[in-house]
Amino acid sequence: MLSAWEYASATSIVLTATVLDPPISGGTGDQIMVFLGRPKTAGTGYFSGPWMYAGSIDTYNTIPGAVVVDLTSVAAYIAVTGQNQWVRLVRVLPDGRYSTPLVNGPIQSGYSDAYGITPNPFNDAVAGTAGGTATATASTGTISAVESLDTLPAGVTLGHPTTTTVVFTVAALTSPGVSSGVLQVTGSLGVVYLPYTLTIT
Repeated sequence: MLSAWEYASATSIVLTATVLDPPISGGTGDQIMVFLGRPKTAGTGYFSGPWMYAGSIDTYNTIPGAVVVDLTSVAAYIAVTGQNQWVRLVRVLPDGRYSTPLVNGPIQSGYSDAYGITPNPFNDAVAGTAGGTATATASTGTISAVESLDTLPAGVTLGHPTTTTVVFTVAALTSPGVSSGVLQVTGSLGVVYLPYTLTIT
């Protein structure tokens, strides 16, 4: 069910998951409960608990592949650089059945600064007319590739015209709305994940 996870920011993780028989729409009650393990020293190679409930995600949202989980409510379990950490996932079906828990880890926690892009997560607004742009500028490292792990709104493209910028561009008249997702940014700092929210006005 879980293929990868890592910190996306100081207070959030990004999960990349695939599930068997995903729901065909959201809001069906098919949920994945996310539990965060207590951080351990880097030398720890086995973990059985304790766990803290971090929240749940609609299983339908795993279809694009990446989901951001806010850890603000479990601040006591947020790891720092150099610690090992595990996550535990349990799928709850609409009829109340629980899956066998899946534990994934350890990872070396801590998070990249997402190339110095601020704010992190990235939030910006852009006019829904052709030529409108929203730009994120990196202050550390150089970017070699960027892609959205989620579907961008119709008429919006994504690119990095220089090694330090990420630009959303409105190519054609686009209806107002809010689009949220995760950017995969690759470059001199390695691969990092940056949650974003793009508001089209």
